[in-house]
Amino acid sequence: MTGFEIADGETVWFVNEYQIDRAYGGPEEGGWWYDTGRFVRCRGVFKDQKDAGDLRDRIEEDEMPERRKGLHGPSSMLSTGEWPVALVEDHPGRDYPRERPRYE
Repeated sequence: MTGFEIADGETVWFVNEYQIDRAYGGPEEGGWWYDTGRFVRCRGVFKDQKDAGDLRDRIEEDEMPERRKGLHGPSSMLSTGEWPVALVEDHPGRDYPRERPRYE
C-alpha cells in the first residue's frame, strides 16, 4: 500500500471503524454473498502505519469484545449487520462496496 497522501506529500494511515455484514448477491451458482461495511467513524490518522496498527489492536482487544456481546458475526444467518470492526486503511473511511457487485 502506498497510503493516502496529504497536501505536503506525506503518507497517512486511517484507523476506521465499520459495522460489517454480508449481503445476498444473487441466485447464481447456488447463491452468493458479498461483504459490506457501513463507515461509522475515523478513530485516528497517523503518519506511521505501525502506530495506526497499534491503535487498531487496542480497540479490537479493549473495546470490541464488549461491544460484540449479544451480536452474531457477519457469517451468521442471525447477523443484524451491526458487527463492529476497526481497520487500518490507506484512505478515509467510506461505505463499501461503492457499487453492488455483479456475478460474472
